[in-house]
Amino acid sequence: MDINIRKLAVISSGMSEMARTHPNDTIANNLARVSEKVASFGATWGCKNFNKTDMMVIKYYLANK
Repeated sequence: MDINIRKLAVISSGMSEMARTHPNDTIANNLARVSEKVASFGATWGCKNFNKTDMMVIKYYLANK
């Protein structure tokens, strides 16, 4: 599996920033939650996979960044 750590860090950081400024609390909470999972992806102690909701949050971020 080829994981680009730099891209994951940029996505995680962007999601975290969007969470801080997003007017919708539900979306902001999910952005913050998933940004932590993205940041830990691939680490031995971190996230091993993303569920359907996580993927929807990531797609939302990428479409609205």
